[in-house]
Amino acid sequence: MSAPTEVLDFVLPGEWWRIPLDLGEAATTDSIRGLVQTVVGRSDELASRRAELREQLAATTAAAKKVQAHQLYLATRIVGSLPFPVSLVVAWPDLPVSVLGSPVERAELVAASLPEGSQSQELDVVELSGVAAARTTSVRSAVYEVEGESLTLPHLDVNYWVTVEGVERVALLSFTSPMVELTAELIELFDAVISTISVRNPVA
Repeated sequence: MSAPTEVLDFVLPGEWWRIPLDLGEAATTDSIRGLVQTVVGRSDELASRRAELREQLAATTAAAKKVQAHQLYLATRIVGSLPFPVSLVVAWPDLPVSVLGSPVERAELVAASLPEGSQSQELDVVELSGVAAARTTSVRSAVYEVEGESLTLPHLDVNYWVTVEGVERVALLSFTSPMVELTAELIELFDAVISTISVRNPVA
């Protein structure tokens, strides 16, 4: 994936922490440290919990960098005061999709070009307030280390391959959450975020 030539704007509900992926390792590490202290606190009794969370976030950022993502967001609060475990990765993949046709027609071409996923994966083409996307929904297993023990949890992955009128490139927004039991509600939330997308050229 090459560097983006456009800036993607969208509205995230509640409060999210942005971890930079394109400003160097030091910036990423500092951002992770700040998020851990904000979520867990600075108490000495919670040192092991901070270390575990730093490791988990380092793995998350490493996975995002592996697919050459440009932005990573982690929800710290969406409803009320409770933490809400959702992450969002934003990338600009290089896809051989024609610039001709409406956003929906281009999204349908994207959907046809995507490789087949697991049997549980669902593929839809959605139009949300003038923004079209090929949306994939699937559930996978993820392993976490918690207090020295491995814990396997199901994770919901919802990917949007977004096409916008007048924009040549396709943007990829990938949401992940362990709250699989709220799949319908989360998809509604993610759709709402996608519906706010606009694209502009960066300021020279």
